[in-house]
Amino acid sequence: MGYYTRFTIKAERHLDDVIELAEEISGYTLNEYSHDIKWYSHVDDMRKVSLDFPDNLITLEGVGEEDGDMWKKYFYNGKCQVAEAIITYEPFDPLKLQ
Repeated sequence: MGYYTRFTIKAERHLDDVIELAEEISGYTLNEYSHDIKWYSHVDDMRKVSLDFPDNLITLEGVGEEDGDMWKKYFYNGKCQVAEAIITYEPFDPLKLQ
């Protein structure tokens, strides 16, 4: 079994080259569109990719199987920043009742 995540790769520059290298390292077919896969080594793999494109901000977005499992991971020169989604709801406003 395993846990599926929908991954989307974005890059400031050289997106096709970034995707091609990520495919080589990960063994998955990737592109700028989303894919549901079990890519457990995505952080280590994308760190390697970002070292080959050191001045290019690469963003990996993930949406997991469970509700609320959404995040972005930013890769730059082999380093990673994780940004978990924060889901908020606006408060009740009786003026918005229709």
